[in-house]
Amino acid sequence: MCRDPAGRLPSQSRPPTESHPSQQPPRQHRGTQTQPRVALPTMKNDASQQTNYGVAVLDKDIIQLSEYLKEALQRELVVKQKMVVLQDLLSALLQASDSSWKGQFNEEKLKDKLRSLENQLFTCTQRQAPWGVKKALLQMEAERSSLEQKAKESLQRALQERLQLQSTQRSLALAEQKCEEWKCQCEALKEDCSSLGARCQELESRLHMLQSKLQGAHSRDLQLRQALRLPEGAHLELQAETPRLRGDGGPGGDPRAGRGASPSPQSQLLRAGSQAGSSAGVLMRGQEESSLAP
Repeated sequence: MCRDPAGRLPSQSRPPTESHPSQQPPRQHRGTQTQPRVALPTMKNDASQQTNYGVAVLDKDIIQLSEYLKEALQRELVVKQKMVVLQDLLSALLQASDSSWKGQFNEEKLKDKLRSLENQLFTCTQRQAPWGVKKALLQMEAERSSLEQKAKESLQRALQERLQLQSTQRSLALAEQKCEEWKCQCEALKEDCSSLGARCQELESRLHMLQSKLQGAHSRDLQLRQALRLPEGAHLELQAETPRLRGDGGPGGDPRAGRGASPSPQSQLLRAGSQAGSSAGVLMRGQEESSLAP
């Protein structure tokens, strides 16, 4: 709603005391109350805000001003983007102008050199006779042909070197492949060698065990031989005592005299021979079992 300069609403303002027809304002400018149906859109459209200095500003003006500000910001962004593009174009233009200036400068230098060479050639042709010019041309032609021949030779040499390089690369690839195969074979041989080393150690341990068993068998064999020698000695003693025993047991002797006495030497020798034979059998059986054992 609009306020008067004093800051009061139209409904709060006092009516004028004097009603002169020339001094009365028009009725449409007076603060009269209208019907709600007509006043609502008017109030909504004419809504305003008061600033610190007492100036009333309409909301639609504020909205329009914000739209103007947004549009100005957008235009400023567009201008900044265009400035960046222009800077890039300017740098590219400077580089192009610099390169073109250098190219023109080089071109001018080449043109000056060509003019000087032409002048030198003209002076040389003026000084020398026609046959001298012809000779110089022939010499230049020979030099050109020699240069072409050298260029061909260098080209052929380059082609040969390229072919040699290709063959070297192929041989290198084959050598690398063979090296990989040899590496695989070396790894396999290393594994076989390690397995063979383990097998060799196992066989050595078994050999030591068999040697120890063989030494035990030798010792048992010696014991067996010693045990077998005892019956042989007893047999020899028995053979030596047999005639004496036959002489003692003659017809004049008493057969009952030796009943209560100790056993005869013959029985003792027989008993010792049987014991030696049993011990020899035990030793032989133990030797056979030890030889059959792994």
